[in-house]
Amino acid sequence: MAMSVLLVQACGMCFSDKCLRSVITFEAERGYRNALCNNMRFKNFLFPRVSKLCSQSKHKIAEKLLVEADRYDAASVTDRSKLLNKLRKLLHHFPRTYADLQNAQIGIADGQYLIFVGNILSSRGVRAGLSFSYLEIVVEGEVDSESSAEHVFNASGSRSKQKIYVHLKKFFRGTRYTSLPFLISIGSKYKEGDIACVSGKVRTMRKDGHYEMREYNMDVLEDEQDSSARAEGRPFPIYPSRGGLKPNFLKDIIARALKALPSNVDPIPQDVTQDFGLLCLRDAYFGIHLPKNLSEADLARKRLVFDEFFYLQLGRLFQMLEGLGTQVEKDVLLDKYRKPELNAVFTEEWSSLTKQLLKALPYSLTSSQLSAVSEIIWDIKRPLPMNRLLQGDVGCGKTVVAFLACMEVIGAGYQAAFMVPTELLAVQHYNHLLDLLEKMEQVDCKPSIALLTGSTSSKQSRLIREGLQTGEISLVIGTHSLIADKVEFSALRIAVVDEQHRFGVIQRGRFNSKLYYNSISSKTAASNSDGPLNGDVCMAPHVLAMSATPIPRSLALALFGDMSLTQITGLPPGRQPVETYIVEGNERGLERVYQMITDEVEAGGRVYLVYPVIGQSEQLPQLHAASAEFEAMSSRFESYSCGLLHGRMKSNDKDEALRRFRTGETHILLSTQVIEIGVDVPEASMMVVMNAERFGIAQLHQLRGRVGRGARKSKCVLIASTAGSLCRLKVLEKSSDGFYLANMDLLLRGPGDLLGKKQSGHLPEFPIARLEIDGNIIQEAHLAALKVLGMSPDLQKFPDLKAELSMRQPLCLLGD
Repeated sequence: MAMSVLLVQACGMCFSDKCLRSVITFEAERGYRNALCNNMRFKNFLFPRVSKLCSQSKHKIAEKLLVEADRYDAASVTDRSKLLNKLRKLLHHFPRTYADLQNAQIGIADGQYLIFVGNILSSRGVRAGLSFSYLEIVVEGEVDSESSAEHVFNASGSRSKQKIYVHLKKFFRGTRYTSLPFLISIGSKYKEGDIACVSGKVRTMRKDGHYEMREYNMDVLEDEQDSSARAEGRPFPIYPSRGGLKPNFLKDIIARALKALPSNVDPIPQDVTQDFGLLCLRDAYFGIHLPKNLSEADLARKRLVFDEFFYLQLGRLFQMLEGLGTQVEKDVLLDKYRKPELNAVFTEEWSSLTKQLLKALPYSLTSSQLSAVSEIIWDIKRPLPMNRLLQGDVGCGKTVVAFLACMEVIGAGYQAAFMVPTELLAVQHYNHLLDLLEKMEQVDCKPSIALLTGSTSSKQSRLIREGLQTGEISLVIGTHSLIADKVEFSALRIAVVDEQHRFGVIQRGRFNSKLYYNSISSKTAASNSDGPLNGDVCMAPHVLAMSATPIPRSLALALFGDMSLTQITGLPPGRQPVETYIVEGNERGLERVYQMITDEVEAGGRVYLVYPVIGQSEQLPQLHAASAEFEAMSSRFESYSCGLLHGRMKSNDKDEALRRFRTGETHILLSTQVIEIGVDVPEASMMVVMNAERFGIAQLHQLRGRVGRGARKSKCVLIASTAGSLCRLKVLEKSSDGFYLANMDLLLRGPGDLLGKKQSGHLPEFPIARLEIDGNIIQEAHLAALKVLGMSPDLQKFPDLKAELSMRQPLCLLGD
């Protein structure tokens, strides 16, 4: 945008205030070039309207850039950063792909995506009917012949070539497009003899060597540099055209901006770039826009992706350090990230209430769980609000970790809130914690806990709200009701958000408005507190978000740039792996599954039968429905009891259906995905999912986690509607590792609409990086940020870097 302002100043032009943003993902099918292009993501920073004066004055613009660049060494740090920002806004208009001007292509298949460079033979507008016309451009060029694959050369020693002709056709419908002036105008748009680069899908024509393109992109190569690049065989950058700015004009301006780029332009210390094997920034810009070969373009892309992630991580860590007062605190925080093993807090340092709950557990915590509790308690004891994501596979024991964190807070005299997405899960957590509290010994006054959901009666809700305001209730478990405006706390210190992906960023942030005050008058706090509460401190509560749908660490670092990350790896002892079967949902496949269900129930097991919808849909008649098939399943398995559970049922009916299944009165439970989260029935030993292709991989893994919790060996059967949908489900058959599946899901589907309102999220846009494939670079950027801050926590040793960070992260408090 700053570069556009420079264009305004040079040309005396007026632009709109709105900046174009476009993301173009180029998909190709062959060769290293196409693999590289598939890694690129593009963003256009230029304004949509440019007058003819801009085209006439492009040399003056470049000259002004050169003049400013000549003064770069003598300029102040701030002025350097501003000049760099002007150049960067233009240089970050990245190529959408690269063309091989030598056309090193062997064999062109029908439907193939082709990038082709050749000479324009003809361009004409053709009237094909009373209201129908088309533009036809014929481009002639050479490609390697089939014999080149056999290393056959001609007499001169060069590769054997064959001529091909590509017919580009664009169609117009309407009587106004059949007039002679219109046909002449479109036919004269391209000149015979011009060199053009075209890309698109080809269709073979009857005549040998002739191909047709109906949807294509075309760029005319004009200047001498294009010709020299063709002779040298260098990759030719193809830029997206936007708002009247033609690709050739953009290419010329970017080339001149590269010349204006100072040599000492890189603000990142040389030690860091060398340690991570990165190009210097100037070489990276040349490599991405004017690469000598595709390997150079790949290295340049890696450096630019690194920069995007590095400044994101550096800004987050810098803000955290700025919130600390002494150098000792800053060193401790940096060591926390550099050396995670130092974060352990011995159980002797925990509150007495936390220790008693730990003793009351009927099992021992795994080393991973203990480590997670230690990290969380380490954060809780700091005078800064914690913002931590606790993630782990299904059944790894995240809930008990959260309970221990809540006890630590309550033991210090404060309150805790535990928010979950469904009422079923809230009731289950409430009953689980009640059982644990009953088993606690040597506690004079046990914490008071409450359950608050949408179905809680008005009278009971009022009493709970009053108890939270006075501090008589130490812990409340509930659904979205907890973030209602009328729910107020006396001393809220920690908010746990279970299955955080079910809540938006704004919903999770609602807890920040419920500040805690250390003026609690609860009897429980007075008896259990390990020390007096002094002062009038107030701050936002600690937030512990939990997710049983693992997010790859690479994406988590970018997605939760302001959150610390804790992972629980492995499963508690005794958990058996679940055997997974993928079955096509034809008549033969269904009969096989029904027989498996019969065998399982006869052997004493219990079965979940999960459906994608509750009732039959006219729009999607192929989907199995829970309510519609309840009678049919009851008849088929008449010797056993079948139950029904779905989201439209009343709360009491849902509790009763789940109770009957848990006690064994119901053998087969027909349900929707309402059981996906948190439902714990150890006796359930088989999961069957109808129309499994309608569910995401992470969702299916969650459903599979509902079985395998008891002593019986369990199985999961995924029924696909068609043979074509079997392939995606095979990944679940091969692995039961949630972290591996999350990475695979990310690769298959991409990161999704990360910037959209659908997720209520606020993320930076990445012009060139792709989260699903650049995870290793995020890790490197995180380590590099730690190294820089370890050398200079306030960045005073690196003034250029600090100025650059302030330009890229304007919301950071970076000082002058």
